[in-house]
Amino acid sequence: GANTTTVGNLTLTNPTISGGVFTPTLVTKTSAYTAAATDYTILGNASGGSFSITLPTAVGVSGQIYTLKKIDSSANVVTVATTSAQTIDGLSSYSLGYQYQGVQVQSNNSNWVIIDVIPARNGVAGTF
Repeated sequence: GANTTTVGNLTLTNPTISGGVFTPTLVTKTSAYTAAATDYTILGNASGGSFSITLPTAVGVSGQIYTLKKIDSSANVVTVATTSAQTIDGLSSYSLGYQYQGVQVQSNNSNWVIIDVIPARNGVAGTF
């Protein structure tokens, strides 16, 4: 179950606090994965094949942020997928096809909205 902490009128669910400072989590995945409530940054290594990272429902988690990034140089794609016919800025999924390409999304309590796009590197020894 969820670990809930209440401070005044603020309720935090699954907070990660270290030394009084929020410490975002980072995980690396190599196959199909559904983002957990405690995830923040999810790196996808698709060198072994294309796969999807599925966002949980946006309903009831208004403000939740996920940063998703493809880290390998293969031609395989990391697809950011949704659940329950929800969208990412109107799309049913978002493809990360290039090394170091990424996207940051936030829940508006009904769907996911893109709040930042991370550009891919231009070639193996190229620049951003």
